[in-house]
Amino acid sequence: DLELNQDEYILDDLIGLNVVENGESLGKVEEIVYNGINILLSVVGEKSFYIPKSGNFIKKVDLEKGIIETEGAKGLILWK
Repeated sequence: DLELNQDEYILDDLIGLNVVENGESLGKVEEIVYNGINILLSVVGEKSFYIPKSGNFIKKVDLEKGIIETEGAKGLILWK
């Protein structure tokens, strides 16, 4: 069995988690996408968008609460 530290997780564990920024739900992770350069979290909510796994968008992953806390990810949503 693979043992993970408290702040580690398997990417597939992120599927279904609620993405929250400043207390506001932005949607849920629908799938993990690899575009050849980055790993992206595909988030489906009022608008669908992608959050790169790299960078500083993901602040905290809480598997027990089922949430991913983000910072600046709301700016990735393309509002049309």
